[in-house]
Amino acid sequence: MSDEPKSSEPRDPWAPPADVPPGPAAETRADAAPPAAWAPADSAGVIEGPFTWTPAAGAPGAGAPLPFPPSAPPGPAGPPGLFPPYSPYPQFPPPSGPPGYGGYSGYPAHPGYPMPPYGGWPPGAVPRNGFGVTALVLGIIGAVLAIACFGAFLGLPLGIAALVFGIIGLRTVKRGQATNRGQALAGVILGAVAVAVSAAMIALVIGGIASGWFNSDNVITPDRGEQGSPISEGEDVTYSDGLRVTVSGVGAADVPAQYTKGGNAVRFTVTVENTGTSTANLDTSEMNAYGDPADEKPLRDVSTDAGLPPGLRANATATTEVIVVVPAGADGPMEIEIAPGYDYDYAYWDVTVP
Repeated sequence: MSDEPKSSEPRDPWAPPADVPPGPAAETRADAAPPAAWAPADSAGVIEGPFTWTPAAGAPGAGAPLPFPPSAPPGPAGPPGLFPPYSPYPQFPPPSGPPGYGGYSGYPAHPGYPMPPYGGWPPGAVPRNGFGVTALVLGIIGAVLAIACFGAFLGLPLGIAALVFGIIGLRTVKRGQATNRGQALAGVILGAVAVAVSAAMIALVIGGIASGWFNSDNVITPDRGEQGSPISEGEDVTYSDGLRVTVSGVGAADVPAQYTKGGNAVRFTVTVENTGTSTANLDTSEMNAYGDPADEKPLRDVSTDAGLPPGLRANATATTEVIVVVPAGADGPMEIEIAPGYDYDYAYWDVTVP
C-alpha cells in the first residue's frame, strides 16, 4: 500500500500527468498506445468527435481512456457548452445584388460615382467639353481681330483667354473628363497666333501714331479753316508746305432743269497756289459741299470741270469750278469741304447760298 495521503477531492481529468520517475517505466513510453485518430469531417467542413487518448503505461490513469486534450477542438458531440462547431473555412453570404463593386449584401455600395466599365463612360455622364469649345471660339475671333488695325487691341485679350481655356481643356482631356482634344488644341494654336499677331499690330499702330503715320503731312497754318471754325468766302488757308487754297465766286449756275430736279444750282471757284519750293502732290484731292453744316450727306455734284491737276509745281496756280445742286428751301449757309490732296488736312468754308 502506498504511503501517499489520499485526497478527498476527485482528480482533475484535464490536469497533466505527474512526472514519471526514471526507470523502466520511462523507457516503455514508446510502447504506449497512440491517441485516437481524427474523425473524418462532414460535408459542412465540421470535424466530429468524440476523441480520446490513452496515457502511457506507468503514468497516472494508465489503461483508462480520457477525453481528448482541450487543445484539440472537439466536435458537436463533445461535452456541451465547451466549444462551438468549427469550420476551417469562413462562409460568406451569397451575392444578392448586381455584379460589380458593392454587389454583395455583406458590403455597402460605394457612395460616390459608379465605377465605369473599362473604356466607357458611366451611364448618364457627360464629357466636360466646354473648355475646348470656348478656346476654339475665342481663338477664331481673336485671330480675325488681330489682323485688323485697331481690332488688335481686342484680339490680344481674346487670344490670351483662348490660350488659358485651351490649356485647361487639354488637361481635362488628359484626366479622361473630356473628349474634344482636337478643339482644345486648335484653340491653343489660334490663341497663340492671335496673341503674337495682335502684339505686333499694336506695336505697329503705337509706333505709327508716335511718328505721325495717321496724321496729314501738311497741316493748316495758322489755325484757320478747321472743322467747327470755318472761314468765309474769299479767305484762304495755307498749309505747312506753302500750298494756299481759296474759295471764291459763289453764285447761281445756269444748269438744265433735268439736272437740278427742282433744286438750285450753285457754283464756286477753288484756287490752289503753290508758294513752296517743291512740287505739291494733289493726287486724290477731294471737294464736297453740304446744304447745312450739320448735314452728313454731301450735295449732288454736277460739275463738268476736270478738277485739280495731280501735281502742282512751285510758284504755279490751278483753278477749278464746282457746281452743286442745293435743294429748294434749304436754310442756312452752305459748307464747303476741301482736301487738296491725300497728304493734306481738310479745310472748311461757310458761304451764303444765292
